[in-house]
Amino acid sequence: MPRNCQLSDIQANARADNTLWREVLSFAVAALFSIVAGCFLSASPSNAAEPQRSVQRGSIQVGSIQRTFAFYVPASLPEHAPLLIAFHGSGETGEQFRWRTGAAFDRLADANGFVVVYPDGYQRHWDDCRKAASYSARAQHIDDVAFVHALIGYFEKALDIDPTRIFAVGHSNGGQMSIRLALELPVEIRAVAAISASLPIAANLDCQPTGKPISVLVMNGTADLINPYRGGNVSIFGFGNRGIVLSSEDTARYFAALDGITTPPITERVSGQDQSSWVERSTWGAPDGLEVVLDTVRGGGHGIPQGHETSGMLRTPGKAFDGPTEIWRFFAGFAR
Repeated sequence: MPRNCQLSDIQANARADNTLWREVLSFAVAALFSIVAGCFLSASPSNAAEPQRSVQRGSIQVGSIQRTFAFYVPASLPEHAPLLIAFHGSGETGEQFRWRTGAAFDRLADANGFVVVYPDGYQRHWDDCRKAASYSARAQHIDDVAFVHALIGYFEKALDIDPTRIFAVGHSNGGQMSIRLALELPVEIRAVAAISASLPIAANLDCQPTGKPISVLVMNGTADLINPYRGGNVSIFGFGNRGIVLSSEDTARYFAALDGITTPPITERVSGQDQSSWVERSTWGAPDGLEVVLDTVRGGGHGIPQGHETSGMLRTPGKAFDGPTEIWRFFAGFAR
């Protein structure tokens, strides 16, 4: 074999090996980040009631892949109840996300009568809209939208949930999955909430927006080191490039424009006396009931505000602001 062909093969193999090791390292960092996040965020407020029931497990076949999920059903479930789909972040499972939020959505389900499902991503990731992302769910184009369709059908049949009151929430990679549903399933999904996630710029967008209106809540921290509040490149401390996203404000404005809202938002401070970390809510409302909300966690990091103080890169405000409760407050307006 000619020497230059051998050299070319060696270089190609080296590039492939480097890409593989980058992804392995990226996954390891994501998994470590998930563990660290859990240490900071899993504990619920000490006065919070325990969920009434235990979480259950299920699985469904989607194409050639057996997909798994955890779900929570309140003891007293009304007829035709809403369904909340909760998407975990990179390196997690559905049950780890439930644990990391202190089962807050389970307690909200007990109080408000809805079903929560915590699906598992393919190899702990979701096939979101970010073209630059290279983890397996994206690289293999795993059909997570089909998975969502299958979950809705499963709970329609098993628990007679109301197909007109389906909601989605997610954090980080899961927040990006919620954004994908807002763009591609605005008829099936009534409203979404994205935490620590922003809309990819056009050059980094690899999904098919319908252009139809939908209600959206964005909850982002101004000191987020992974998903920059003012827009820019997303990565996990320099590993696992996810490409460029819009600013949090431009993300909210994008969905407000889809909803036909031309008036400026109403902005109010909703929590916190601490000047280093507090929450500001901007609301864009449409006459037909559609709504876009941006909850800006001033001084907040890549975390989920949960009614207790955290520190460091995950910094969130204290007891004055509870993210899961705020998210259900938003959804409840469309759940009646």
